Amino acid sequence: NIYQVVKCSVINLFHFHLTDDQGWRMQIDRYPNLTQDGAWRHRSQLGNGWIEPTLDDRPHGGFYTKDDLREIVAHARSRGITVMPEIDVPGHVQAAITAYPELSSTGERGEVRTTWGISADVLNPSEASLEFFRNVLDEVLEVFDSTFIGIGGDEVPTTAWRENPEIVQRAQDMGLAKVSDLHGWFLGQLADYLESNGRRAVVWDEGLTEFLPRNAAVTSWRGIEAGAIALKSGHDAIMAPEQVVYLDHRASDDPREPIPVGFVRTVED
Repeated sequence: NIYQVVKCSVINLFHFHLTDDQGWRMQIDRYPNLTQDGAWRHRSQLGNGWIEPTLDDRPHGGFYTKDDLREIVAHARSRGITVMPEIDVPGHVQAAITAYPELSSTGERGEVRTTWGISADVLNPSEASLEFFRNVLDEVLEVFDSTFIGIGGDEVPTTAWRENPEIVQRAQDMGLAKVSDLHGWFLGQLADYLESNGRRAVVWDEGLTEFLPRNAAVTSWRGIEAGAIALKSGHDAIMAPEQVVYLDHRASDDPREPIPVGFVRTVED
């Protein structure tokens, strides 16, 4: 008898990134401006062009209703796939700040970001912001049945916090060693909230701090070291190193690459 062994890779979890600086994509009944104002930008960047980006001068936007999302969850479930939503905080929130300026750390409303990259404004890590996003997560949990819920934590510049005397004072009053510790504290509070609702938080590797509860998982995207540290710290780790598995990078140096983003990453890589 001859037996053939077939190796089969199954992609059975869909990480659904629903918010960013460039748009808010989920209907939230309690905060309608998130999609009324935060789901639309005036134009979009074309290609990489970090120094002098090319813009298309064409409005872009839209969002998923809760019924849309329930349909996606049901469709995925029927095929053995779990949908894990992500609501990114406390960075990548320019769309939310555009909709609700009181969330801002700078006090400026601004507009939904039209270029790629990272917004300098981030959430004011106040009790009001924390309550806002607990309320958002309540509605997320109504729609998504995944045990794991993404809360982001990546690419959070803290300059706006350091330049805001009220936020600096808040960090001091809380007994934090430095104002940037508000990043980990904020994520930890939301992770605890999810745990109290029977769910588990997932954060990007920047969110791995002393404030993160052990039941939260860490996605290691800036290489493999953060994943190893997460495991040693008692967390589950998801390995997604940008250098290996980011399929949105360009596939070659060919000048015909339609959107030449990032560095070259080939199928062989």
